[in-house]
Amino acid sequence: MGTNSSIKNILILHPSFKGIGGVSVFVNRLYKLLIDKQIKTKVISFAFYLKNLNLKFKDSLSLVQISNPLYALLVIVLLFVSRKKIYSIYHFDILRYRNFKLFSIKLCCRLSNKNIFINDNSYNWAKKNKVNAFVKHSIFIPPIYNSNRTNNKENIFCTNAYALTYDKDGKEIYGVLTLIDVFKDIKNTKLIISDSNNSYGNYFVENNIKLPKNVILKSYEHDFMDTLYESNVFIRFTSTDGDSLSINEALCLNKLVIASDVVSRPESDNLILIKHNTVELKEAIEKIISKNIICSTDNEFKNRINNNLNNFLCELS
Repeated sequence: MGTNSSIKNILILHPSFKGIGGVSVFVNRLYKLLIDKQIKTKVISFAFYLKNLNLKFKDSLSLVQISNPLYALLVIVLLFVSRKKIYSIYHFDILRYRNFKLFSIKLCCRLSNKNIFINDNSYNWAKKNKVNAFVKHSIFIPPIYNSNRTNNKENIFCTNAYALTYDKDGKEIYGVLTLIDVFKDIKNTKLIISDSNNSYGNYFVENNIKLPKNVILKSYEHDFMDTLYESNVFIRFTSTDGDSLSINEALCLNKLVIASDVVSRPESDNLILIKHNTVELKEAIEKIISKNIICSTDNEFKNRINNNLNNFLCELS
């Protein structure tokens, strides 16, 4: 996708500018990428759009980021009435929702000119439900990082979470509480928890929970990339997921990754897939420690990332 693209102006609509979750990071990187390619791009929040319906946006494509189906549906209905060209990106696993939220997703799909899903579960759901104009695509945009930093030789694991949230079955989505329980019994290791929104920090204070000495909680705003640099293994023990920006970032930095297989994950020699249960989680951690498994350079993964990015940009034309 270059300056000769049929798309001259892109309006990116984003749920919220608060927080530093995966959707926010994606939007920021996409905006910079499109500007570099000399494509006129504007980013606004859903709230700004709803408060300024009388404003005329010179966009040939409205790119809607969907993380909250109900909120997004309201925006998409108004865009549809305004006869806008709508491309919707679904930043989650469709199967995590049911009932009215699932019905809202179906309406979003019907009103959008193109629907972009980011994992196999969502893509298969779209096929089964005969969704209009849909594709499956990774939307990972690699970070610009300082490659001069070296990997840590210690057994330092890390994980991250946008907030303490639960799935439709009442399970903690990010698995942080389970990880803490597992690491308290593992010697000579360290677990760093990236909690930039202080969601877990508040929970621990409110419930008088004292963390084990080998668990470090970063409950303040910070760059998760710094946490990845400091660690040599990233753990994504989620009960559901989207495209998992963090997994791709860890693999780009040649870090080992342990991830639950609840959705489709990137292909890499440095990724250890496990079932979403404590037994396999412990086995994977202990295997890395006892056998001193180190990360290998996976050039094929990095090539796939670049190809996926180019193909994703082509989807916007």
